[in-house]
Amino acid sequence: VVPSSPAVVNAFGGQTINAGGGLIVQSSLLGDAQITASGGQTIDANYIEVTAPSGFAFITNFDSGDQTITTHGANAQGEGLVVRSQGGFALIDQQAPGFTQSISANNADYVRVVGDGGGSAQISTTFGANQSLALQGGGLNALEVGSETATGSSRIVSDSQTITAGLPGQQGLIALQGGGSGAGAFAQIVGRQGQDIAAANIALTGGAGGTGNSANLLQTGGGFNQNVTVRDGGTLSLQGGGGTDNFARILSDNGNQTILGSPAITVTGGTGSNSFAMIRTRSGVQTITAGDTTLTGGAGGFANFAVIQGAEQHITVHGDLSLTGRDSAQSAAGSVGIARMGNPGGGAASPTNLVLDVDGDVTLTGGNVDGAGAAIGSSSGQNADIVMTAGGNITLNPGTVAGASARIGASGDSPAGGDISVAAAGNIALNSNPGLGTFIRTLDTVTLNANAITQGDDAVIEAGQLITTTAAGTSLGGNNQAAVFNANNFFGDVLFNNTSPLLTVTGVNTFGGPLTLSQTGDLTLTGFIFSGPQSISATGDITVVPSSPAVVNAFGGQTINAGGGLIVQSSLLGDAQITASGGQT
Repeated sequence: VVPSSPAVVNAFGGQTINAGGGLIVQSSLLGDAQITASGGQTIDANYIEVTAPSGFAFITNFDSGDQTITTHGANAQGEGLVVRSQGGFALIDQQAPGFTQSISANNADYVRVVGDGGGSAQISTTFGANQSLALQGGGLNALEVGSETATGSSRIVSDSQTITAGLPGQQGLIALQGGGSGAGAFAQIVGRQGQDIAAANIALTGGAGGTGNSANLLQTGGGFNQNVTVRDGGTLSLQGGGGTDNFARILSDNGNQTILGSPAITVTGGTGSNSFAMIRTRSGVQTITAGDTTLTGGAGGFANFAVIQGAEQHITVHGDLSLTGRDSAQSAAGSVGIARMGNPGGGAASPTNLVLDVDGDVTLTGGNVDGAGAAIGSSSGQNADIVMTAGGNITLNPGTVAGASARIGASGDSPAGGDISVAAAGNIALNSNPGLGTFIRTLDTVTLNANAITQGDDAVIEAGQLITTTAAGTSLGGNNQAAVFNANNFFGDVLFNNTSPLLTVTGVNTFGGPLTLSQTGDLTLTGFIFSGPQSISATGDITVVPSSPAVVNAFGGQTINAGGGLIVQSSLLGDAQITASGGQT
């Protein structure tokens, strides 16, 4: 269908088109090219090309009836279906309210929707019509939306939407690529009333340059859900771009978000400005089952963060989890280049409610410029309730500048509450370098359970209450700020250094290992404190007072130093005693 003047194939009613070869709809400077029906439309061809060098080229159904489009092969470029603007507007659209659009591409390598030449290319439905798009068979089954050379918009949009690239056991890819120059060369797949996406691999990449050349997988309808399945141990990758606002984003705006299939997930910030990488639900429940998962802040630029965000998150990682801040600086608007898992930030900020289960190791590593840290927890001022388990080690490493640390819990600029539980089958390590710490922060309770827990001198745990359980020792020698401390250890030492005005120790049991308590401020000892040799010191008063009997008992030598008074006082709740069996100073 090609114009000498406008070329219009228009059925006032249903329409059936069968092409043993290709169906080519191409506009030109002479006019538009269009195939339209108003009572349903069925199109069957070996391949279909809708291209618009200028003006409009489109296939559309109006008023009533379903639109069904099927291809069985491919053109010379391996395309079963291509909708390409080359300066005009190329479109496949269903506008019959309440009816459907079904597109099936069989045995082709590619389905492409590309806005070249500054125009727009789109597959869409409007007025409540739903859409399914399936790529299947013996080809690559690659759905490509946008391209590096695109200079216009590329979109697939509908109300309820189902897109499948490859059936189980077949190849399949969904790739969204922002343009590399100009403005508005974005690539989008948008479901307005729910979205089901499935492929063996999914990749979103922001444009290398220009402005607004983003890659987006979006569910925008309130109360509708976004479901993404990556099959056969495939990959899910989001890569922010260069330029400005060339982000890569998977977003469920006001509904639940589910990502299944245990893909290896990589989320990497870009090098431009606000060219971040994000998986997010603003207000619904986020459920992710992944393989190895890596979040990495941008290598430069401004506000190129890498985040997985949700108000309520249930995340399972069948592999290792790594979050690394890098070199993306804070923007003038205050957005930072952090790598973070937790609540939505910005105008959608809400508390973090995260359940995180990792089969392997968890590693957080800070960055190299202010704000480019790594975090599992909340944005500024928001509570963080976190339950995290790891089958391996949990390690926090500092950045190279003070404002780019690694943390679990609240940010350092605005204290907030929430209970944090961190458990590792291996060790928990809060590492530090001189003047550069790592942090666990909450105004409420921190519970740590591991084989062993270690802490560098400049690492800090800030908590209303800190509870530790270890098999092979607890060594917390940093400048901690806890109000209450309780420790259970099967074998090895327990060492705890604290700097809050008052520390209350409600119980320690080291099963014969040494105990070192060092408090800058007043120290109150309640409950049972049993260990091997003990060294207990405070710059203020040391008070032994029962909540039940208060027993400070060293199976070995004991040294107690109080900068103020030593007060041992029983009550109706029980006795108060300090005892040693190897000498006492």
